[in-house]
Amino acid sequence: ETPASFCIFFNGSGWGYLVTSSKSGKIARILDNGSFFSTFGTNGIYTYSASSTPISFVNYDWENYKIIICQSNGGFFDSNGGNIYRLNPNGTPDTTFNNGNPVSFYFNSSGHTVTPSSIQSDEEGSIYVSGYYTATSYICVAKFTTTGTRVWSYNPSEIGTTVPGYFIDAADNTSYSFGSSWSGSVSQMTVRKHNAAGTGLDTSFGTNGSAFITVPDAYYANIKSVVGQYSDNDFKIIVAGRSREQSSSAMANISVARLNSDGSLDTTFGTNGITSVPTNLSSYTLHVASAIDYETGKLYIMGKTGAAAVGRYSQQSTLTTVPVSLSKLNLSSLLSVPSSAKNEVTIFPNPAQDFLNFSEKLKDATI
Repeated sequence: ETPASFCIFFNGSGWGYLVTSSKSGKIARILDNGSFFSTFGTNGIYTYSASSTPISFVNYDWENYKIIICQSNGGFFDSNGGNIYRLNPNGTPDTTFNNGNPVSFYFNSSGHTVTPSSIQSDEEGSIYVSGYYTATSYICVAKFTTTGTRVWSYNPSEIGTTVPGYFIDAADNTSYSFGSSWSGSVSQMTVRKHNAAGTGLDTSFGTNGSAFITVPDAYYANIKSVVGQYSDNDFKIIVAGRSREQSSSAMANISVARLNSDGSLDTTFGTNGITSVPTNLSSYTLHVASAIDYETGKLYIMGKTGAAAVGRYSQQSTLTTVPVSLSKLNLSSLLSVPSSAKNEVTIFPNPAQDFLNFSEKLKDATI
């Protein structure tokens, strides 16, 4: 049994980690010291679903202190749709979300062949579930309110390649799609920025809306996870995925890159904007998860590094034990996150209206 996904969260009193299982509908809450939070479920593990599907994603709604989970009802690239769960930090169902029950969904009413690829929330707490429609290589996104109601008017889609993903910049409610694209015989990591409506590309980003990352000595590179890094009124995009070497060994490293807000590579990160974690795997399609610990300014990358036939999307009833590595990378090459969290801001009232003005934009601030 291996992790299916994980995220870092802060519940108002302390940091920790949320990890979903690849073998069952279970989620673990782990404290920042590595121990299980004993009152979360049973000894730190809560069963949110009786399903045994290995495809699940977890994230944290920072605005409302809620755990959000998306679990597929079936296997890889089937048409069974999925369920969304919203939990309180103690592992109990959130009764304000569909009366505490999961919300079933398809990406459209006919239920095409779509696999969920992420779950996220925006600044208001609205939930976004993304997936990939194989027949026409489309990214599909479903939006739900904090009570679990589907927002049918929000339906962005874009032609993509190689199981693309979707990322919401919650600070500005703008979105990005990511995956890979081909340049001649070489596959590049690719990030596309959408306009505010989600209906087209923001052409000010990268090259006409797309940023291309060429990993050295790799003939195949694909992004599997994206996180945003916020610091001192700046925004960086950190991408993590797999890259297959061109050398005779042809191992698939875990590769990480950081982009500036305009889509250019941040050359202060790693080596010319890119760093890699070696593995002894040849598969370049295995999942990679990433998260930032804003308390310490560390970036966590999680993914399989040991050889095994079973993977994150395996449908086998028994999963063998395989090495799963969690790498912690220092983000000190960027403006320090802990120090930026302590910036002083000026607060002053608006004499004409009943609200306060802040001297800079704040997110997840404790006053």
